[in-house]
Amino acid sequence: MKRKIAPPALEHCSEAQVPVDNVPREGLPHYVSIEAWIKRTGMSRTDTYRKLGDGILRGKKIGRKTIIDFSAGMAWIASLPDAVITTK
Repeated sequence: MKRKIAPPALEHCSEAQVPVDNVPREGLPHYVSIEAWIKRTGMSRTDTYRKLGDGILRGKKIGRKTIIDFSAGMAWIASLPDAVITTK
């Protein structure tokens, strides 16, 4: 039997825990560091800072450290269109 592999941000959630918008909130941090965001989403550091600068991702500063609103970021990712993959 093949095991379904979920993205790191979703792997500990059962389907019953995932809200209608596909963004799980229980048990996830409200804010994550840039490094944690990159590891959880696979986005590049450059794209992360671009999205923060454009206001797409919401960030906060704690001294010199930038943290990202995780649930808002995951809602943005969930709002993106599905990938259309074509093969030859």
